[in-house]
Amino acid sequence: IWVWGLTLALSAIGFAAISSFLVIFNAAEGWHAGGWALAAFGVGHMLARIVGTRHVDRHDVRPMVAIIMLTEAVGLAMIWLAPGPLGAAMGSFLGGLGYSLTYPLLAGPVLRQVPARFSGSAIGLFDVFFDIAAGSGAVFSGLLAGVAGPRSPFALAMVAALAGVAIMAVAPRPQRAGAE
Repeated sequence: IWVWGLTLALSAIGFAAISSFLVIFNAAEGWHAGGWALAAFGVGHMLARIVGTRHVDRHDVRPMVAIIMLTEAVGLAMIWLAPGPLGAAMGSFLGGLGYSLTYPLLAGPVLRQVPARFSGSAIGLFDVFFDIAAGSGAVFSGLLAGVAGPRSPFALAMVAALAGVAIMAVAPRPQRAGAE
């Protein structure tokens, strides 16, 4: 559960940065498009769920998780380096596209590696990774923004997403319940 939960947590830091600071970032830049940028995140998120859900039930999710977290990282980099509101909105769209499937993809290996009678406990523990990352990610993003400026939470989240990509590159193949 740890590898999958940690990877989920690293992706959730991007969610925390976007949901907590995207509108504030736009306002700090003097752009009046924060709502549109946040809407772009939602559109990317929904589009990925609609189109990508058929790919969730793979046994080895590592390559797909790496690709979507790389997409999330590119989107976060675009927000961080955005020269204007359109660039931030496009980055937000890619961030939503990349973030959207991390939970369902990473939950699969968690459920497959435990006996069915422990699936509720396994998902409960898995959810804790998201909860801690989303909460602490927003707090750390705020602290960082206060010291390094309103773009910095997106740079932090980009690094976290890239760390998730690296974990997927070295993570062992998912195990099935009872596998040795």
